Amino acid sequence: MLLALGATQEAPVRPKIVLGYYPSWVSRPAPKEIRYDRFTHLAHAFLQTDADGTLKESRAIPNRDLTQRAHQQGVKVLISLGGAQSARSFRRIVASEESRDRYVAAVVRLAMDHGYDGLDLDWEPTEG
Repeated sequence: MLLALGATQEAPVRPKIVLGYYPSWVSRPAPKEIRYDRFTHLAHAFLQTDADGTLKESRAIPNRDLTQRAHQQGVKVLISLGGAQSARSFRRIVASEESRDRYVAAVVRLAMDHGYDGLDLDWEPTEG
């Protein structure tokens, strides 16, 4: 009897997440042109790194305009790490505690300093 009663309870409803990728290598759409009403989350792709865990300089990431506009519309913004051709760098980063610590500290600092809400790890395990 108890089993039958438990089976009729409904699972809690979780809010739907709609994630879009905002590529750093294109200039359009600009942050002011994005249809934020279509997303719950944006992943700002892709933050690149050197094999020693040092972040590569980028004119596109971070983007305070993107995070501010998204937040005004209730959209969370993540930094997407890695992407295509990142496997070799990631393997070298995780190979030593020093490079892991350097990478994690740099990514967290960048995210916090520029209003990002979290991270998206796109570790594609093979080159190619």
